[in-house]
Amino acid sequence: MDFIYNYFIEPIIAENGYNIVNTTVYALLFLASIYLAREVMKRLGININKDWFWATVWIIPIGALLRVIEDWVVKYYGVLPTHFLFVTPGLYILLSGLVLTIAYLEKNNYSNRMNMVGKHLTIALSIVYVILLLSGVHNIWVSLLAVVTAGIAGYAVYKILEKFGYKGKEYLTLIMGHSLDGFVSSLSIMLAAYSEKHVVTGFLMKTAHPLAYPLIKVTLAAVAVVLIKDQVEEDDWKYLLLLFLTVIGLGPGTRDLLRLLLGI
Repeated sequence: MDFIYNYFIEPIIAENGYNIVNTTVYALLFLASIYLAREVMKRLGININKDWFWATVWIIPIGALLRVIEDWVVKYYGVLPTHFLFVTPGLYILLSGLVLTIAYLEKNNYSNRMNMVGKHLTIALSIVYVILLLSGVHNIWVSLLAVVTAGIAGYAVYKILEKFGYKGKEYLTLIMGHSLDGFVSSLSIMLAAYSEKHVVTGFLMKTAHPLAYPLIKVTLAAVAVVLIKDQVEEDDWKYLLLLFLTVIGLGPGTRDLLRLLLGI
């Protein structure tokens, strides 16, 4: 119990980031969840294809908004019991529950229903976020610089890939997501006195220049696009991998950008 508390529970309560133990466990669970997602969708008779990808990708803005609202609550009210629902791994379990519930209830109409639910939840959470933002907008120039730089870098890499036949909005979204995550993280640390809580990211930031991180992220995203398109033939594995890789890039990138604007 001490081991579980020290490496999994206490870091969440104390808001002191990740460690090598929980990072490794979460990574393994993340990989296992890709396989489980495929099996569950297959058993429910839901085809994992491009429509499924664009319907399910709504979990990214929903998750980012839920997390940043929770970050605001923690800053002003402290860690509440519900905190475990809105941070890793609770947030991923919560979002998976949303997807599975809709998949179970709407087997024959999953994409349309998920699109509708995702759109309405995103709008509702965006309204809450704007209300919080009314108390003050922070780090405008850093945020703008991060978005512009990430957009230019991500789009440039995608256009290079496009010339070699790697074309598709899903590929562009994946690359842009990791570009945003990388540049928001590095520039917020360099220009807005933020710190990095993730083990791998923190190691890269300390051993190299902070701007090396987004360059590595974008490069790895491009490599992932090439490997998925060239090596993965089945649509279910292709779009599952694209979704999960997009989640771990665009999700934290969006969340960090929203936090930067709130100054938390």
